[in-house]
Amino acid sequence: MFTVGAAIGLFGWGGITASVGWREGLLIGAGVGLATLILMFVLFPTPPSSSGEVLQGEHLGPESLRRVFGNSTLWIMGFALLGGYGSYFSAAQLLPHHAQSTLDIDAGTVEAISVILLVSGIPGAFRAGG
Repeated sequence: MFTVGAAIGLFGWGGITASVGWREGLLIGAGVGLATLILMFVLFPTPPSSSGEVLQGEHLGPESLRRVFGNSTLWIMGFALLGGYGSYFSAAQLLPHHAQSTLDIDAGTVEAISVILLVSGIPGAFRAGG
């Protein structure tokens, strides 16, 4: 869901900045963010627990940190994903700027390229279970 919202925001950002300018667009974005925060508090309250206890998380102490940082599977997965995600992130950040500044592609097409790069992560999220 995050990717869909980000794609809508990214695609709509071009129209907003073209209409009102980037400074005012940032203020509009801040207003949308604040409204979203308020709606989240109203629509998604903390669920009541069945026994009346307050929801609590795990204590983060030396033993739990040792278990996490000592987990070799997490380290292997982290290093394996570092190259692939780093390449994807770099391309997603640099390609739109390159398309507009070097290839002289119009802003609307560059926005579409950005949205395509953003939503291309959706199939991978479903595949990975996220």
